[in-house]
Amino acid sequence: MGYLPALELPLCNFRAEHSDSPHISVHDDVYFDERVGEFESADWLYEKTFVVKDRDYLNWRYVHHPRVRYHLVEAKKDGCGLAGYLVLKLFEKQSIKYGHIVDLNCRPSSFALFAPMVYRAISWFCIQGVSVASCWMLKGTPFYEVLLQIGFQPTGFLTNMGYRVIDPDFPVERLHVDRWHTVMGDSDAF
Repeated sequence: MGYLPALELPLCNFRAEHSDSPHISVHDDVYFDERVGEFESADWLYEKTFVVKDRDYLNWRYVHHPRVRYHLVEAKKDGCGLAGYLVLKLFEKQSIKYGHIVDLNCRPSSFALFAPMVYRAISWFCIQGVSVASCWMLKGTPFYEVLLQIGFQPTGFLTNMGYRVIDPDFPVERLHVDRWHTVMGDSDAF
């Protein structure tokens, strides 16, 4: 059991820089093809407990969701196809419009595109009238440090994280929340 803090970025006076990369685009229709299977995992990820996401899982989770329309920020790089992605969701609560980054991934070899992808998402959020951008990201990942540099802060809501261990051989030391890599899309609430 642990807490997941939401990282938030108020967008009222935010000016997204570096969002005009020709390699990055926003799509209203989310679809994941075979290029997702090409992602190599970063070394740091193997030290974490995480949800394994292949093409079938991502399409089941985001394309075929019966009630939510997700949006996709996609980074392509010459010679490697899909370099990274962000899955976005718009949400309104108490007259505040939120832009959630519910899922993300980036090839280690293309990690320099992660910040421009986030800036492109922020620009798109601003066009949609979003007041606050948010995501879940625990410390201990390179994504966390980039999000802080962009201006996200752990000032948002706290979410209780609970789990049930089914595998009796699962290493107990990996159960602590600091050993997890999780995003909003790993929860059925988003």
